[in-house]
This record gives sequence, structure tokens and C-alpha cells, in this order.
Amino acid sequence: MEDLSADEANNFYTALVGAAFIEAAQHHFIENGEVANEVQVIDFVSQVLESSGEYANLINPRLAESILLDLPGKGTMIDAEPGIKFGHQIVMLSAMVGERDF
Repeated sequence: MEDLSADEANNFYTALVGAAFIEAAQHHFIENGEVANEVQVIDFVSQVLESSGEYANLINPRLAESILLDLPGKGTMIDAEPGIKFGHQIVMLSAMVGERDF
């Protein structure tokens, strides 16, 4: 880490979070090769919003759903700034990891 510039560290952090998000979403929404449907994704996002009042202020449910549905090709991600998408990934990653109860 000491050998990386601030820009390099930020880029690697973004890539790490993105990879962790994809891995968590695959584990959460794909079971025995069967991909979750739109209703299951909507239910998950609703649960995230209900679980904490702070999440309701941090994420746009339609964007969150579109990010999750875009991964397995079941939808198209709606347009948003990269930083906004990244924030949504962090919140949803936290929720998926939290459900695993490691």
C-alpha cells in the first residue's frame, strides 16, 4: 500500500469492492444455477431499506434493483454517476454479508 499513489489505491479499492459485490451477489441470487427473479431482488432491496432507516436515505431502490438485475442479465442498469453506483454496491454488499452471519 505504501508504494501506491492515492489514485492507484482508490482504483484498487474500487475494484476490490466491485469484485466482492459481484461474488456476494452471485452467492445470494444464484442457487444451483437458478438465477433469482425480479420479485426476489425487489424483496431483498426492500428488506435492506426496512432494516435500517439510514439505508433508506443512502440508496435509490430502483437503482439498487437495476444493479442486481443487470449482473445476471435480467435487466438493464439505470444511469447514475459512478460514485453513486459504488455507494449502492457498498450498502448492498454490507447487507448480503450481514445476512451470511459469519
